[in-house]
Amino acid sequence: MNFDIFTLCDSAQEYGGRMIIVGTFNTINVTTLPTVYPEFAIAAKITLDQEQKKVQSEHTVKFYIKKFDSDLYLLPPFEHKINTDKTPDFSDLNLVMRFNGLPIKEDGRYIVTMEIDSLKKETNLFVRLHKPNN
Repeated sequence: MNFDIFTLCDSAQEYGGRMIIVGTFNTINVTTLPTVYPEFAIAAKITLDQEQKKVQSEHTVKFYIKKFDSDLYLLPPFEHKINTDKTPDFSDLNLVMRFNGLPIKEDGRYIVTMEIDSLKKETNLFVRLHKPNN
């Protein structure tokens, strides 16, 4: 099992086994805090191989976004079960998670984490406060 793609983006969708990813980013600029970020997605492409499929067809996927230096979560941990019984022996698993109305209380560095079974992937998300010039 391997992560081929793991990114935050403005939007993503799967169409006929292909992923369409628009506007990848790792920084959110805001002018006030607290605020609500209207919409974004997390897109992941995971390669499964035949040996892994023989051992296990159900996989637990866990996602969360946590501040780097504290216990503040932008997105608390949640889990989802995926069954790969009906996928081909060698296959890609495309995952798209869409989110609306993300409350942001503090600026700083956050870690976006995805775990599937024992495999873990992380990327940074920076929230930057920019006060408008008057």
